[in-house]
Amino acid sequence: MDLDSYSLNKFKLVHNEIILGPKGLDYDNITFSGMQFKHTLIIKVSDKGEPSLTSTVMVIVRVTRVNEFKPLPGNNVFTVVENSELGTLVGTVKFTDDDWPFNNLKYTVVAGDFGTPPKFYIEPNTGNIVVLNDLDRETQERYTASIQATDLNNDIEPDPLKQLKNIALITINIQNVNDEPPVCNPAYYEEYILSTNKAPFLKLQCSDRDSPNDQLSYAITGVLREAFIKVNNKERQKGL
Repeated sequence: MDLDSYSLNKFKLVHNEIILGPKGLDYDNITFSGMQFKHTLIIKVSDKGEPSLTSTVMVIVRVTRVNEFKPLPGNNVFTVVENSELGTLVGTVKFTDDDWPFNNLKYTVVAGDFGTPPKFYIEPNTGNIVVLNDLDRETQERYTASIQATDLNNDIEPDPLKQLKNIALITINIQNVNDEPPVCNPAYYEEYILSTNKAPFLKLQCSDRDSPNDQLSYAITGVLREAFIKVNNKERQKGL
């Protein structure tokens, strides 16, 4: 029995019967797909006469698919910058399915919170996650959802009852952008202090939605001109 290198050890002859060899069959193989999922066996039959005569038999074995493997989830943690434009690609839900055709999956959201209204959309045929609404990390910094992957067309006769499924938890972290200026409350102060005062006399109450309070810095950048005018007038009056 002549065999190509891929078919080697997948079949053997026991007298006049063809049986499966030690390797067995494997439909889910890219090399086998190039062979149209068939093995071609050339079998020589010889008698013991003098001279020995030989005949050749060709046997084509067509292998059909069977849905064997459940989709397996990968690492499904993603990051997207807040204020991303609508339609921005966040990432692709990661599953692998070892049945041919490989990774032929449909994706659906079965649980979780993408916000109200939803901030993200998952394309059913690709698993691509895109931004659907405005993102604001100061409102919510993380979203999670359970995504179900269902394999498709992995049996010789497609049967929804035989489709295999699995679920993965995905996490989308919102990356901060410094888009909120510090806010001081109140924004205006007026204080009276003694001219001999040496101690701190005012504590500003400021906060920033993007940064912790201990990361705020303060600096005097100027003095209103009105204050200069009042001081100069007092000096002139003393000189008169």
